Amino acid sequence: MPLLQLVLFAYALSFDIRNINTVVINRDQSPISRKFVSAFTRSDYFTIVANLNLDSDIDKALDTNKARVAISIPPDFARELDKGGRPKVQILIDGSEPNTAIVARGYT
Repeated sequence: MPLLQLVLFAYALSFDIRNINTVVINRDQSPISRKFVSAFTRSDYFTIVANLNLDSDIDKALDTNKARVAISIPPDFARELDKGGRPKVQILIDGSEPNTAIVARGYT
């Protein structure tokens, strides 16, 4: 039993997760919102597997394990930044693999 606990504990402490499949809905399509998305693609942590158009597509991508993370950028993203505001970007994380979800949350 202690050996099993040690193996499980070691797995739980593995925080080096890379290439998390990610989908994006970019409703703004401004240069700054595209730059925001490219910051995710330049990291080793996220791999953009699809650019989506509908919220229902996010649900489908997460439900079918096509993606573990979804990023939804609002249509007023650039305008809000230009006004000095802080636009709200929605990030959805699939919690079916708790270790991946916790690490992904830390990366976002």
